[in-house]
Amino acid sequence: MFDILIIYSSLVGVIVIFQLFVLFGAQVGHFDYGGFCEGKLPTGTRVFAGFYVLFLILSELVMMIKLNLLDLYIYFDLQVLIASFICMYALVMILHMIVKNSWNRHIWAPVNMILMTASIMIYFTK
Repeated sequence: MFDILIIYSSLVGVIVIFQLFVLFGAQVGHFDYGGFCEGKLPTGTRVFAGFYVLFLILSELVMMIKLNLLDLYIYFDLQVLIASFICMYALVMILHMIVKNSWNRHIWAPVNMILMTASIMIYFTK
């Protein structure tokens, strides 16, 4: 099960680094958010990238707690949190697949599919 967490953590790390580049104004608009903005993304989109980084870090922490790699107590049911992450990844994957930008369809949709699949596998571990 730790192999799945390594894959999950690696992808989350790459996405967090990319989203931090977006947040701080890198010229990567054609790679993300449908490719509608060439160059630097608008401020609202960059703020959303910051929230997405927080979501990814939270999901990583929850997965590590689920696999007993972190000994933290949280007040929420881990299964419910992981199920919400699975739903989020599924929604994001669908959104990436329906956008006309080829970067979203060929890179970000499969990445979210792998994250969703890894989350499902971690969800069903004891």
